[in-house]
Amino acid sequence: MKITKKIIILISLLILFWYFFLAHVTFFNKDLLFTKIENKVYQAYIYKINPINPIGIYLYITETEPVYVVLYKDEQYLGQSSPFTMIYSYSLLQSNPTLPIEIMEKSSLSLDDSFYIVIADENIDNAYEINKKNKKWWSSILQYFH
Repeated sequence: MKITKKIIILISLLILFWYFFLAHVTFFNKDLLFTKIENKVYQAYIYKINPINPIGIYLYITETEPVYVVLYKDEQYLGQSSPFTMIYSYSLLQSNPTLPIEIMEKSSLSLDDSFYIVIADENIDNAYEINKKNKKWWSSILQYFH
């Protein structure tokens, strides 16, 4: 009985963790799709958040139409931008979003491996950088929802 109780508590804590930190960027549909940026290999879908948890509600109230980016390679999930720092959707598009490129040379720049946006705001920093090789912890969790 003790083991069952511990398992139930552990599962409950994991669900609460997911709900509090990641639920607002987990579920998306065509209604939440803002736009799509693509090249021959990579696709970046820009979604509006779903204000269903405390972080999502906070971002929805404090930002005008906050968005996050999900990066795919040939429609296979690679990662997504930070679920904690977001900007106004049109500010993101005006900031020149750049998709990764395929370089055959071994001495490629690290920016060639990432989706990135140059934003002149110290609070955003690199929240919209998605490295195609090294996933952030939230991308590792959310990959199972894609």
